[in-house]
Amino acid sequence: MPKKTPTERALYSCAELAFNKNHFKEAQKYARKALSCKRPKILGKTYFLQGKIQVKLGNFEDAITCFKNAKEAGYERPEDCDVNIGSCHLMIDRPWQALESCLAACRNEKYHRLGDAYNQVGLVYMKMGKYSDAIDYFKKALNENTLSNPGIAKINLGEAYSHSGDHKAAGESFKEAKAFFQAANGVPFLQLLERLISKEKQKGKGTDSLKESLIETELLFRVVNRLIRQAVWDEDQQIKIVSLATQVGQILEAKLEAAKEYAIHVVPASDRPPERERLTLSLPPPPPTNYFLSLKAWSSNLPLMSKKDSKLKNIQHIVGGGYFIWWKEKGIVIDPGIDFRNNFHDYNRHLDDIDAIIVTHCHIDHAHDLDAIVDMLRENKSILQSQNKLRVKKQVIIMMDQQTHFAKEDEIAKVVGEDNCFLLKKMYKDSINNKLRDVGIHIKVHPFATQHNCKGSVGLAMEFLNDDSCAETIFKLGITSDTGWTSYLAEELRDCQAIIAHFSKTDKNDIFSYEHPLENTHHLGYRGAHQIIKDTKAQLFILAEWSAEIGDFRFQVAQLLSMEDVGKNKKIIPADLGLLFTLPSVAGEPVTIRCSSCHELVPFSSIIIGNPSNPYGSIVYSCKNCQGK
Repeated sequence: MPKKTPTERALYSCAELAFNKNHFKEAQKYARKALSCKRPKILGKTYFLQGKIQVKLGNFEDAITCFKNAKEAGYERPEDCDVNIGSCHLMIDRPWQALESCLAACRNEKYHRLGDAYNQVGLVYMKMGKYSDAIDYFKKALNENTLSNPGIAKINLGEAYSHSGDHKAAGESFKEAKAFFQAANGVPFLQLLERLISKEKQKGKGTDSLKESLIETELLFRVVNRLIRQAVWDEDQQIKIVSLATQVGQILEAKLEAAKEYAIHVVPASDRPPERERLTLSLPPPPPTNYFLSLKAWSSNLPLMSKKDSKLKNIQHIVGGGYFIWWKEKGIVIDPGIDFRNNFHDYNRHLDDIDAIIVTHCHIDHAHDLDAIVDMLRENKSILQSQNKLRVKKQVIIMMDQQTHFAKEDEIAKVVGEDNCFLLKKMYKDSINNKLRDVGIHIKVHPFATQHNCKGSVGLAMEFLNDDSCAETIFKLGITSDTGWTSYLAEELRDCQAIIAHFSKTDKNDIFSYEHPLENTHHLGYRGAHQIIKDTKAQLFILAEWSAEIGDFRFQVAQLLSMEDVGKNKKIIPADLGLLFTLPSVAGEPVTIRCSSCHELVPFSSIIIGNPSNPYGSIVYSCKNCQGK
């Protein structure tokens, strides 16, 4: 019996169901199939759904096209298309186009979401700095019974008043927002709104002229909006988030101001800590098990940038390096950047421990020490040959991104052999994994393209396999490497149980503004990390590759993400030099992290993270017995 082709309505229903379950890639697939049917009855409806899917995936240009197509195909509520087009333009910083679209929706006085359209126009005017116009439209929104959330509109009105200098009116708007949430029996955000009201009172009296207080007011507003959107109802949790947000904001603002004036604080020579000492004798040996070892703390190119940067306090702590994985008696080096050799030796690892090297992109903080390792392999090979000891040839597999492969393949192949040099691309993963299996490395490497400012850069999804048939996957680890957030990043890492996410740098807009674009950047930052935590199943997230140029806020950012809605029941840890966590030897075995003090292995969910005692200092990973030591 021939198989029936699904109807366009069935495909639309599947797309809608997948969308409601937050399976956006699957929803996109069904929506595309439904659109290929080109039936006029639901064509507009399907284009509109496809637009909403593209918004969720962060593809705002594609979303605009879909909403326009929906309108042209006769979608029953064209004003919805206009409002959504305006929102997308606002997200990619096109306020004039956003204004045109939102005003088009407002022309129909019978529009069933007229209040929300007015509120959106107010947000556009506020983005443009036209606060009096923003105030007018927020008031119009509040006069409409079609407004879906008057509390948020009242807060928006309060912010517009605050920016225009009318702090008394701003305080009144925040009070009304407080009353609304209290009456609605949601978390009333009482303490947060009280602080906003207090700030407006102080500014109105002229007693709060300090820039730090203005920064705090803006941060509070952003936090209130984020909490409302995420429905974080626990008031103690809110207070903790505000405290951390304020710390981050103050650190960022102070460092950014210093950077603008190029007035980086220089510590007198007499006050500087001693130069970095060798650590070999004081460090514990790696545990006799499978593990992941972070041999980097920061992006390792910072100390090379300028003489002024090198005079920062504790600059010897701002060392880079790479990662080392030990699995079934085989060692894999990942991204050996500046300082990798020193760190590798300091942590009691040796050349004989290296069986494979992976380079995800060509930047010096990821590939600088590759040449040094290859030179040592060449020298070691010559010594063994001269002593007639090269009876069993040790194979070292080297996998490189496109640019590194192009620049170094010939020289490296002379040392390790052409058969052991691989271009790290998705299309070659079968050849790579067959080679790894042949030399006894029971790991599958799945490279995927990343969005970074160098051609051919990749991230990694790694499967750790059992000893025998390599048929059973015991553990999955994801490494984003350096990348901006892209809509497919979560798809590649969705099933990983632990993820190493390269954070890099951030600013207060990245942390608190929903208008800040997620895509078209070269690093994750706060919102990119937030999105990966939200969209993947991993329970352990290691935030790595920090940029030190605008301050040390590793601890605060990790805590802030942990307190957000997406961080519930997940462990979010900032990486530092020496962070070690175990890889399960059998399926279901718990992942543990090594305590910095007693070196015991502790379940990752129980590890306690300690803030560095000095900026740029070492993060402390403690068990309960060692906390506070």
